[in-house]
Amino acid sequence: NRAFVGRFQDEARLVVRLNHPQIARVYEMGDVAGEYFLAMEYVRGKTVSRFTRRLREQNTPLPLGLALLIGELVCEGLAYAHQAKDEHGQPLFLVHRDLSPANVCVSYDGDVKIIDFGAAQSSIKLEHTAPRIVIGNLSYMAPEQAKKLPVDGRADLYSVGVMLWELITW
Repeated sequence: NRAFVGRFQDEARLVVRLNHPQIARVYEMGDVAGEYFLAMEYVRGKTVSRFTRRLREQNTPLPLGLALLIGELVCEGLAYAHQAKDEHGQPLFLVHRDLSPANVCVSYDGDVKIIDFGAAQSSIKLEHTAPRIVIGNLSYMAPEQAKKLPVDGRADLYSVGVMLWELITW
């Protein structure tokens, strides 16, 4: 699927530039005999969605301080991503567009990492989503994104707000 491969290559070109403690690092991208790959940091832990699912099964609420710390660290990673520039100092206008508990990992050591920039928009992407297609998790999506209007970093902040609301109110 040419469009899928194009999006995969776009994601790789984008995230290989990002180097921040709250973003899972991608070290290399490429293809071997027509098989495409991303070599990325292994985050030994769970996504926030799996972590909170386990807490719910145990009828244990997430401590408020931990929820707020997760939100703070995700916002730090997003601030870095939103301000990222290319090698010429030009803004990338990067927006994750699919931030949700499934795309945030908490390592067993307590690190918080944003993953999966596959739906991201930026100025360096070559493959663009068809105009009628909405990419991302509707439950966490900013209204303007759901309406297929142009978005910026504020759409990601909306997603963080929804995620925090869920974590805090359970």
